[in-house]
Amino acid sequence: MLVNDTDDFLMFHNAGAFFCQLFNGILFLYDFIFFRATYEPVIIIMRAFWMFGTFFGLAVTTAGGIMVNHYVSAYASCLLCAQNVDLRMPDIMFE
Repeated sequence: MLVNDTDDFLMFHNAGAFFCQLFNGILFLYDFIFFRATYEPVIIIMRAFWMFGTFFGLAVTTAGGIMVNHYVSAYASCLLCAQNVDLRMPDIMFE
């Protein structure tokens, strides 16, 4: 498996996870604002912690995608630089 194939898979996976968590966060926020069926403090605290957990997971997914993209692009840059450098010994050393 090539680095490019792995990068494509990770980008697709991170994008899918990001949008699913974003949609989930929007649904939780909508439910928290508009559907207050109960005013019990336990239920309100439970929903607030669910919101915090959802947005914390969204932040972790975003940070993971950024880090993977950074390391893969840095690795690709190193590979491009290594391909342009001629690693053979110069002929002067053998004279």
